[in-house]
Amino acid sequence: MDALFLERLRDCGMAETQIEAGGNCQFRALADQLFDGDQKHYAECRAAAINQLRSEPDRYRDFTEDWETYVSRMENDREWGDQITLQAAADYYEVTAHVYSHDPEMDFPLVLPSKHLDADRIIRLSHIPEVHYNSVHPSSEATQQQERQRRA
Repeated sequence: MDALFLERLRDCGMAETQIEAGGNCQFRALADQLFDGDQKHYAECRAAAINQLRSEPDRYRDFTEDWETYVSRMENDREWGDQITLQAAADYYEVTAHVYSHDPEMDFPLVLPSKHLDADRIIRLSHIPEVHYNSVHPSSEATQQQERQRRA
């Protein structure tokens, strides 16, 4: 673990919950945030992001390769999520996403605004650029999440 990153998280009153790797980490982190720590809903989160991408392609397509190729690829289990899928999921669930990057040069947290400007629910993820997503909770919640994971 990156000591500087963990110190920055602690300074914000946050703690990281580790998410299973394997290509679905972004969607598992989303499920952890949206379904009370239950990462098993990751496929539902992927489907929600894909539904959002398909329902409003003009909102997202300027950011990536051939649109249909991209969306078809992102539908696949174990395909790594990216900033576009994260934004689409935040829009679908009408939440604001805070992303805590392990890169010390990035804003902390980076806030992905929802198209629903009145969204009062915040989801929090950490990101090791080009590698992995984890879930972030206020320190006391993270301790409870880790205890639930140990029992599961």
